[in-house]
Amino acid sequence: MADYFHFRKYEKYKRSMFNNLQLPNEKFEVPEPLKQAFITEGYQKDMLENMFPSLTEELNINNYTIRFGTLLHLEEMEWLGNIRKYNRERGHFTRKGRYYLPLTIENEKLSECRPSLVIGDIIKAKDPWTDSENAEHTYEGVIHKGLFNRILLKFDANFQQKYNGEGYHLEFYFSRYGYREQHHAVLRAIKNLGEQFLFPSGARTRRCPQLNIHFDEHRDQTIEKDSREAEILTQLDDLLPQSRTQAKTHGIFFRGMRSEDMQEEDSPSWCNFYEAKQVFLMTVKLYRKNIKPESIGIITPYEKQVKRLRKLFDDADVAAPKIGTRNNIDLNSEIKQGAYT
Repeated sequence: MADYFHFRKYEKYKRSMFNNLQLPNEKFEVPEPLKQAFITEGYQKDMLENMFPSLTEELNINNYTIRFGTLLHLEEMEWLGNIRKYNRERGHFTRKGRYYLPLTIENEKLSECRPSLVIGDIIKAKDPWTDSENAEHTYEGVIHKGLFNRILLKFDANFQQKYNGEGYHLEFYFSRYGYREQHHAVLRAIKNLGEQFLFPSGARTRRCPQLNIHFDEHRDQTIEKDSREAEILTQLDDLLPQSRTQAKTHGIFFRGMRSEDMQEEDSPSWCNFYEAKQVFLMTVKLYRKNIKPESIGIITPYEKQVKRLRKLFDDADVAAPKIGTRNNIDLNSEIKQGAYT
């Protein structure tokens, strides 16, 4: 029998995140005609349009499911082709304790590569000296952690124990669970949201105050002079950058700075100490203007920056706003590689 690591624990973990949502049992496999069209060398766009006319039709309630389902299948095929760049004719694992077999992806900064290798993705290790279709000599491992240029894998316990440095042909596959969730969500949207929600005949405006302060970001937004947002801007006038060209009702402000992004030795994530400190100090200034923590959101794309921000608030014994959630006032710490102004 083949030694396989069936990632049931991973799927169980994913299910626990959606306690109130019935998750899909359907596989939502890519249709064979679409798969063949995609892998055919030199396939043309009109070939797909002839096979799936919904791709060129105006989106409506009748073609909503097939249109988005087809687009998801196309994205999956594209992703499958891209992830194959990690395949290795011969790869070796090293050991890290009892539980993991690290694999080093040479000359690859995994945090910057696209597509990314993430938890739950699969590696098939095949004995290069046997028939490639021989399942008894094919082993599946699942990625449990991604580091700077290494991934930590877990295989079946028997393979973990007996592995002794042999070389294997390696093939990479992504977990399809995310795509199955999206297909399932498309089906539920039609059933639970309905046509009026998905294709509304009218629109209502929300009077929700929204102020954004971006660190190293460039956009444009203006808000109404008599709105609640304008009142907040007046309240915070002395904290915000002054401009001769932008009106007082400009809704997004930028704080330029020269600093350096940092990355720990074996981590795929980034942080910027100076930028985090500026976000912390701006938050404190907002508090002094009687802005409550529940009115502030901090947005940053990297886990290390999140940890750095939380440490600053914890060390200072200051209540932290929600990090990762947008609010009436958003502080965005974008983090870009290298020094910038």
